[in-house]
Amino acid sequence: MGGTNLLNAIIGEYRIVGTIGEGGMGEVYRAVHNKIGRVVAVKVLSQATRSPEFVERFLNEARIQASLQHPNIATLYDFLEYNNQPCIIMEFVEGQTLTDYIKTRGALRLAEAFPIFRSIVEALAYVHDRGIIHRDIKSNNVKITP
Repeated sequence: MGGTNLLNAIIGEYRIVGTIGEGGMGEVYRAVHNKIGRVVAVKVLSQATRSPEFVERFLNEARIQASLQHPNIATLYDFLEYNNQPCIIMEFVEGQTLTDYIKTRGALRLAEAFPIFRSIVEALAYVHDRGIIHRDIKSNNVKITP
């Protein structure tokens, strides 16, 4: 991960317990709510992208995600700051990325690929119906749940 090591950091009511990955705007961590034990994903805007323009884009991403309620889209729970770094608290989706899924299983048969593709299209149709364009559809951003 290219940013700060936040392992065991406390962000709001959440304790960082591991790393998940890194995206174009920041790092994503696994965290647990201190009181209720809910596991979440915490996306932290990287220090390299903390210009006012990127902070506004990050906040806009949070606003958009907060307005969405769909079974194939991770739910946004909160927007917090940690040491002046904006953080998005969202649903942790168990499973592996579509990229990793294909790497471990090989090419997918049509019968296996169709339901995955259908879920992606349903989520995209939902956001497009609301005038939103995702702009970063890729297999690393799709989770295959158990």
